Amino acid sequence: MSIKKNNNETKLEPYVALMDPKVDYAFKQTFGNPKHPNILISFLNGVLGYTNKDDSEHISKVVIENPQLDKTMLEDKYCILDVRATLNTNEVINIEIQIKNPGSMINRLLYYLSKMLSNQLCKKESYNNLKRCVSISVLNFDLIKNNRFHNIFNFRNKDDSELLSDLLELHTVELPKLIRQKKLDTNDLLVDWALFLSNPESDNVKVLQERVPEIKEAMEVLEMLSHNKEARVIYEKRQQALRDKLSALNHEREEGRQEGRQEGRQEGRQEGRQEGEHNAQQKIAIKMLVRGNDIADVAEYTELSLEEVKKLQRKISH
Repeated sequence: MSIKKNNNETKLEPYVALMDPKVDYAFKQTFGNPKHPNILISFLNGVLGYTNKDDSEHISKVVIENPQLDKTMLEDKYCILDVRATLNTNEVINIEIQIKNPGSMINRLLYYLSKMLSNQLCKKESYNNLKRCVSISVLNFDLIKNNRFHNIFNFRNKDDSELLSDLLELHTVELPKLIRQKKLDTNDLLVDWALFLSNPESDNVKVLQERVPEIKEAMEVLEMLSHNKEARVIYEKRQQALRDKLSALNHEREEGRQEGRQEGRQEGRQEGRQEGEHNAQQKIAIKMLVRGNDIADVAEYTELSLEEVKKLQRKISH
């Protein structure tokens, strides 16, 4: 409860829980808010390591490419509420946040990063016009098999790690790995933002607000959003949609495994079990394609290859 005085009377206002910034709707409304670009600028400088303001790579301006949220996006549990931006450094950025691992995460990240590059050029445009593309995934689960909470991937020589190109770059920020660390670098801007995302109401974040003005601004935006009744309804619906998505995917996967095991047992051979499970995966994929799901999502959730899903889609179309 909070106390509010009005006309010499004291009124108690009900406590409103702060929205979790790890829910994609709250994340996008905070970090993808064109009225508060400094929040995104600070976060990106932390992720990309452009913290020296005198450096030519330091981000000083962002243009958020997809600030709007339409009703169909919010109601589609398979839709990714990402933040897309173009920087003054001429880089193209895409940021997404995931609370749970839906499966085939690495393949999906690579697929969407490649689309960021391929979608830039029209016919007869020069490859020299391609802009550097950076994908940033904030994850509330472990993905990469190491203890680093921030990993950066690009094209390098397998033998000596010589950089071939940084035209495509993939960042993963795995929040649980940071929380498990016994000692935190208090001079690392990315660590500061990761702590905010992990728990904006923690004592650590209260201290950070005094030192990092953009985190204080993000906290104010999140508080205003949390007290907005319309936004609260949307947030809770989005939370439920994401829960339904995970539940449906888990059900479909288990259903596929059971069908595969059943068909395999009937055949009585290892080959039969594998074939039965594969057939079940194909059936699930066909159902998802008929419902209009994206090819990459279908491949991710059924664990089939993109090429196989494309073949299934062609069969359906004919």
